[in-house]
Amino acid sequence: VGRDRCFPDTSLAIEYFEDKLLDVMKRDHRLPEDDSFDLSAFFSFYGMDAMEMERLERYFVIQEFATDSAIFKLGDPGDYLYIIQKGCVDVVLPLPGERYKRLVTLAAGAIFGEMGILDHKPRSATVIATTATSCYVLDRDRFKVLQEEQPRIATNLFRIIALILADRLRGSNIMIAELES
Repeated sequence: VGRDRCFPDTSLAIEYFEDKLLDVMKRDHRLPEDDSFDLSAFFSFYGMDAMEMERLERYFVIQEFATDSAIFKLGDPGDYLYIIQKGCVDVVLPLPGERYKRLVTLAAGAIFGEMGILDHKPRSATVIATTATSCYVLDRDRFKVLQEEQPRIATNLFRIIALILADRLRGSNIMIAELES
C-alpha cells in the first residue's frame, strides 16, 4: 500500500481517495472544470419561482476565501449564512493537539452557517476553505431586512433551511443507528 496511503483517521483516507476519483473524472471529462454554482439553481431546486429568486438574490453578497483560511471558527458569532458558489470547505471539530475531526466536506451548491442565523447562537464547528472558495453570503442584518420587506420570500427561505436541516438530521440518525449496531 505504501506510507503515502496510511492515514491517522478514516476521514482523511476517504478524502484522499475522493480527491483521486475526482481527478480521474475531470481528466476523463466526466466533470466540468468550472465548478461554479448559480444561486438561482440552488433556490429553483427547492421550488422557488423566478421572481422570488430575483428579489432574494439582492440580499446576498459574494465573499472570497483563500485556500486554508477559516471562514469561521467554533464559538464565533453565528451571524452569516453561506451558499458555496465555487470551491470546497471542510466542516471540522477542533481536537486537542492542533488536530481536528472532519465532519463533512461541502462543495459548490451547499449551504452552511444556517443554524447560527436562525438561533443566534455561537458556531458549533469550524469551517475551513480547502480551496479558493467564493460564497453567496447573507448576514443577519440583511436577513432581518428581508423578513420586513419580503415576508413571503423570507418564509420560503425558512422552509428551505428547514428541509435542509431535516435531511441532515435524518442522515445523522442513520449514522448513529449504524454506529450503535
